[in-house]
Amino acid sequence: IDGDTVDIVYHTFKTRFDEEKTEGRVTKITAYYRKTVIGTVENYVGIHSRKKQNRRLVLVPDNSKIQMIFDITNPGGVKEGDKVEAVIKRNSCARIECEIIKNFGNTYTKSANYEAILSELEIETEFSKEELCEAEFFASVPLSDEGRVRRDNEIIFTIDGESAKDLDDAISLKRLKGGKWQLGVHIADVSSYVKERGHLDRAVMRRGTSIYFTDKVVPMLPKVLSNG
Repeated sequence: IDGDTVDIVYHTFKTRFDEEKTEGRVTKITAYYRKTVIGTVENYVGIHSRKKQNRRLVLVPDNSKIQMIFDITNPGGVKEGDKVEAVIKRNSCARIECEIIKNFGNTYTKSANYEAILSELEIETEFSKEELCEAEFFASVPLSDEGRVRRDNEIIFTIDGESAKDLDDAISLKRLKGGKWQLGVHIADVSSYVKERGHLDRAVMRRGTSIYFTDKVVPMLPKVLSNG
């Protein structure tokens, strides 16, 4: 499976076009990389059997690098068309099996795909109690003018849309002599809220960025800061 570490024996050969190629054969899997797989449940019938009773539910991976299908050992309430996450069961069977641990719902819905992507990439969606408390505290502290330049004579306006969830960018425009314009770019100073080595700092370091979907965001900071 994609990502595994393996031992191989190999040899070189020439094609009929006199191109030199290398061919390898796996002799041993030394380390398993992937523990789970996400994909769509489908009905499968072997090529040698068209009988309805021989159909079985299988998992077809979303990741095109995984060139195999998995037999589902615990179908339970899942049905054809569901998007699921399953643990890969490595054994000596001819067919590789998997055990479903999460059902995201119909594979053609946005919500199922959102949840599957978050799970596949191990994206954190929740904040700890300590992180939320720290965010609440710093959100309630009045902003000071220390280190800031006041521009009371300028009109500064956000470039985020009315439905935006992360209000941190703004611009200003000033007419100069000679028909020129000066563009001011204003970025939120997150260091006013995120103190080095604090709970929020560690939360941000783990996440790295906010995650944006078409109509959904997984914020890097708690909503009291990112939306406030």
